[in-house]
Amino acid sequence: MPQEKRRICLLSRALPIPVLKVTTPTKLGGGGGSRYSKQRNVTQVLKQVGKWVRQFNDGRTNVHDEARSGRPSVVNDGLVAKVNEKIRENRRSTIRMLFDEFPRISKTVLHENVTSCLNYRKLCSRRVPNMLTDVRKTKRLGSALKNCDR
Repeated sequence: MPQEKRRICLLSRALPIPVLKVTTPTKLGGGGGSRYSKQRNVTQVLKQVGKWVRQFNDGRTNVHDEARSGRPSVVNDGLVAKVNEKIRENRRSTIRMLFDEFPRISKTVLHENVTSCLNYRKLCSRRVPNMLTDVRKTKRLGSALKNCDR
């Protein structure tokens, strides 16, 4: 093969794969191993390489998959607003109480929603915003220094 016609695609392991006129995946993937685990890994690699060989022979130019839509997200702006409203109604609400209000959403998703999206945390058995204003920060610093002086 002429050098200028050869296209190289780098895998995550930095293995160069010549794209043009690849005939079999065994030339790229190596031989089989004597042990079961090694042989299983090699056959998995050979399957993937065989898939790439077919795709490259069909005209593909890289080994990276195209972006897919994936699973639809449960968390949206409407849900975040509803959870925030429920927490503001009752600051002593727990994740279980929120789960009773929103039974279709798992406790894990509700917990992530409350802690990550809304940035709330549990303090003195109340949900409070995790962000302090500048005035509250200076007040808190002053009271902490006062407690240290005692």
